[in-house]
Amino acid sequence: DLIFLDPFYKDTKHKFLLKLAEEALNPEGLIIFLHREINIKDLILNINLDIIEERNYGQTYLTILKKKS
Repeated sequence: DLIFLDPFYKDTKHKFLLKLAEEALNPEGLIIFLHREINIKDLILNINLDIIEERNYGQTYLTILKKKS
């Protein structure tokens, strides 16, 4: 399964959103998260997610996450 997250860039509830997505994610699923420049590693502390890939498209960032093994 895939979960696409594209919240408002000025929204400050990204950690809450990622936690909810992680809880709904199937073990082999992926989260595709679009955001502005934020520290994803800090956001996923204490959340069962790993970063697979990060890409930058101008001011927009795309981060692909999966559940930790």
